[in-house]
Amino acid sequence: MWYLTLLLIILVAYLLEAIIPLSLLLVLVIAQAFFDDLKNASLFAFVGGILTDIALVRPLGQTALFFLVVSLVIQLYRRRFREENVWVLIAATIIISHIYQWLFIGGGMFIIVEATINAILVILAMAFLYLLKPQK
Repeated sequence: MWYLTLLLIILVAYLLEAIIPLSLLLVLVIAQAFFDDLKNASLFAFVGGILTDIALVRPLGQTALFFLVVSLVIQLYRRRFREENVWVLIAATIIISHIYQWLFIGGGMFIIVEATINAILVILAMAFLYLLKPQK
């Protein structure tokens, strides 16, 4: 059930990305890396990256590798900070969004605005993931 929900979220992110020029899948990868363990976050990052490469006709594995590195770095630093620390989440999202924009989109005039919107969306995605998390 959990993976079907994430697959639905990926599909919705692709549909919205066609309308809004933001990388919503990057937002979901960051939120998933902060939220879940390394195995699930890496799987989500890899599948999302491969689907992004196929959808945007990029070299296969380029975005998947970036998403995997992002997921791994977040997992390494997540142990140092509490999950409830929103400022770490915002700072990480802004930095990662800048790198993503620079590597894949080529920058642009509104890179700071897009990074700020991504930070807000990551907070909303984290809240949504907490609601979906199965209770133990």
